[in-house]
This record gives sequence, structure tokens and C-alpha cells, in this order.
Amino acid sequence: MSESGEVERPEDALIPVYVAGSVKEATKVEKALADGDVEYSLRHQKYTTFLFGDYDGVAFDVLETDRDHAVELLRRAGLKKGLIS
Repeated sequence: MSESGEVERPEDALIPVYVAGSVKEATKVEKALADGDVEYSLRHQKYTTFLFGDYDGVAFDVLETDRDHAVELLRRAGLKKGLIS
């Protein structure tokens, strides 16, 4: 535990489940995960598209134990474009 009483989790326990390419898309991902009670972490992620090149996006990482649940929530919300399955 940290001094603040929060449980510390090793970084390697977090795995990416989605990369959002816009604020609108990221907001939908946040809602789907929050509504499903899935804790997540955000980080900057560069990604490349075939036609348009490199972009900046937001990666959503979840605990490995929440991965399957998070992926299902995102699929049900129609968020498949940036899904890392």
C-alpha cells in the first residue's frame, strides 16, 4: 500500500484494451468502462493508419484480470475500431 492507503499495482499487471483516436471516441470508451465498473488507466499512444499515417491517441489500460470483461463492454457499446483483442 502507498502512504495514501491506495493499493499499488505493478505496471506489468496493466494491459491495453483500446486506443481512441478522438476525444469523442475516448469519452465513449470512458463511459463504457466506468458504467461496467472497470478501473482503467490512460496514456498517450502513437498509432499508424494505412492511408493517413501517424496519429496521437489515448490508450486505455486495464488490469489483466479485467481484460475480458472490458473487451465485452466495449464491444457491446459498439466500440470496435480501436479495440485491442
